Amino acid sequence: MRYAAAGAGAAATGGLCTYCNGAAAAGVLPEYEKKGLRARAVRILTPPRDGFYGKEIDVLGLPVRAHTVVSDPALVVAADRLARMLRHLPAAVSERLARRGAAFHIIGIGQGTSDLPEHAHMKGVDGGYTGEKGVTLDQRARGMGGVHSSCGEENLIDLDSDPRYAGRDILTHEFAHCIMDVGLPPALRAAILETYHESVEVQGRWRREDGSSAYAGSNASEYFAELTMWYFGTHGEFVDAKQQQPPPGPGGLAAYDPDGFKLLAAIYSGTHPALSEADPPSVRLDPLDMDDPATGRSVEEEEIASSLVQTGV
Repeated sequence: MRYAAAGAGAAATGGLCTYCNGAAAAGVLPEYEKKGLRARAVRILTPPRDGFYGKEIDVLGLPVRAHTVVSDPALVVAADRLARMLRHLPAAVSERLARRGAAFHIIGIGQGTSDLPEHAHMKGVDGGYTGEKGVTLDQRARGMGGVHSSCGEENLIDLDSDPRYAGRDILTHEFAHCIMDVGLPPALRAAILETYHESVEVQGRWRREDGSSAYAGSNASEYFAELTMWYFGTHGEFVDAKQQQPPPGPGGLAAYDPDGFKLLAAIYSGTHPALSEADPPSVRLDPLDMDDPATGRSVEEEEIASSLVQTGV
């Protein structure tokens, strides 16, 4: 691309931006080969994992999986968005995610959330996970948080035309839940709760004039997930939908909720002091004293005898 007003650097390269003035004819393949790298690529799983997931792509150690009906570009876009979230976080976050078996799953355009194996038990169940009568999981959501977070294929391949969540990056929202719940140390989860309290309950942000709350004002978990969408360039549920307030993107977030923006910037840049906090040491249980001096029987025998009495066996 040409500079609108070529400076000294542009003049030296014939008016071209330096990023556009590399060895274009040779491409970057030699650089990949020299460093032993390869471009991220989708691989086929044979047999399908859990009898369902037939495609997978890896992003910084986190697997992204989908059924074979899902397009390859959807997996590549998902990997790129996840990398953006994980790239600057310390290794300890990725290690916690890996220990819990974290993964991101994509719901195909022609599939429902309950087609994913982890949610199959909810197919057709009235109320789904929320208990909302007359609404099933598939009617209510095309994306879930948790260790196995998910979103719809349509939100990845063309976010702006998503018929349900146009303009909202659902992957970023749902995976933010996973990062908070599984990847962050306790002190940082406490900091999110404190910031939510200050911003929403003390300062009154994310509240509407009629007393209702935008989704970010519902609880600390949704506060973090919704603000993460703003931080990475889109938006969550507006406080004022007609005026689109806060405006989409990190600038809109920083202007409306500076406390929340400051916290997210410190987390996703990897600079928050609590990110370096070590996990608490594992608690090792003392071995059982197998002989009870009062009865001469082992503790295990006593527990079994007690259980038989309590159950009437």
